Amino acid sequence: MAEIRSRFVRVLIVDDSPTDRVIFRRHLTRGAHREYHVNEAGTAAEATALLANELPDCVLVDFHLPEMDGLQFVRQIVRDHGNHTFGIVMLTSAAEISVAVKALQNGAHDYLEKNGADGFALRRAVENAMEKAAIQRQLETQRRALADKNAQLEEHVTKLEQEAAERQRVEDALRSSETQLRLVTDHASVLLAQVDREHRYKFVNGAYAERYGREVKDIVGLHVSEIVGEKAYLAALPELTAAFLGQRVEFEKELPYEELGPRWIHVVYKAEHDLTGQVVSVVAVLTDLTERKRAEQELKEARDQALAASGAKDEFLARLSHELRTPLNPVLLLASEAADNPHLPDEVRADFHTIRKNVDLEARLIDDLLDVTRISRGKLSLELRRVDLHDVVRDAFTSVKGEADKKRLRLQLSLDGESPYVLGDAVRLQQIFWNLLNNAVKFTLMGAGSWLPLRSRKPGSRSRCKMTASVFLKRS
Repeated sequence: MAEIRSRFVRVLIVDDSPTDRVIFRRHLTRGAHREYHVNEAGTAAEATALLANELPDCVLVDFHLPEMDGLQFVRQIVRDHGNHTFGIVMLTSAAEISVAVKALQNGAHDYLEKNGADGFALRRAVENAMEKAAIQRQLETQRRALADKNAQLEEHVTKLEQEAAERQRVEDALRSSETQLRLVTDHASVLLAQVDREHRYKFVNGAYAERYGREVKDIVGLHVSEIVGEKAYLAALPELTAAFLGQRVEFEKELPYEELGPRWIHVVYKAEHDLTGQVVSVVAVLTDLTERKRAEQELKEARDQALAASGAKDEFLARLSHELRTPLNPVLLLASEAADNPHLPDEVRADFHTIRKNVDLEARLIDDLLDVTRISRGKLSLELRRVDLHDVVRDAFTSVKGEADKKRLRLQLSLDGESPYVLGDAVRLQQIFWNLLNNAVKFTLMGAGSWLPLRSRKPGSRSRCKMTASVFLKRS
């Protein structure tokens, strides 16, 4: 043991998931008190090649591999390199307890549930596997030495002495096996318990006993309700009863523990049968999910608050849109009546026509700016119809002419279109041309002049619409 703890640890991770390999590497190398040298393999073939080149101190094997499952790979490396040459940890899920047991039977030294495993649990599993492999190597050496000794003594002792020695060897092996089993279960990352038909504990691992602040010996023989409390016992009783009927039971439930308070627990019950097929006990594998459930609840509450805030904002903006549009209605009405009044001069009617169009544009802009739902979804409403682009450019030109006059800029408009009609949204097009013209007016320097060519073409059709408009801006 002292030799193992005095040098760095070489670990080989065999897992086809690059994400899981990165997570396990971080768990091993971050916050550890010892130095870990980590190699990775995504397949059994890659792992075999690495093992042929250099033997690690411990191998982490995922049960789900692309070429063969984890049990087959464990048997292969045990066959190729011998029993207990290095520690082996099988990576399983909570639902694969039977796989973990088979892995231990086929040469693995420990197993670990992948989901929820942290750095402490992973390093503890690695250390446990290495220690168990070292113990097994020592035991093998001792067994070989004892076998040699017994071979020499067989010539000098009687049959009775031989039988006594054999009986002693068997008893030692049994005690060693029990010690190894206790060593494995006490270092497991899950809570393990075994209860008989009277619902009394036959076995618990160290983690289970530590959870209630007791020693293992103080729990074995007690009724389940004496440890978890009457309420928690009754809450899990239906599932426990089903397990004693021979069913495999798996469930998640919040149990009202007497000492621990309410805790969310994932439980797997597995029945054990005697030679006659009768269920004599149930093995329970328990995982505490309380912290995960609390995080999920906090996330749900945060999402609900965000949705409520978003709904309140949408309602406020909808009301604001209505209030902003209301003052525009009388302006639009007066401008429309004046634009259609034949008794007014043409220039005055043209000015009112411009006012009406810009009020319509302003209303559409208000709708666009305040329709948060449409903006958040990346959608824009278009009213498609046949549009004369010359009219659109003229309207945009008229809108910016007043600003150009203030800056003493002279605007010249030249329209040349063979067939200036397109299928489009007149308001959107006017927005585009207005922005271009407005920017030209805004950024034209003193004494400078600029040409702003505007071209529109509708590609992909047989009869193309061509429109060319040139605007010249110059300081007066």
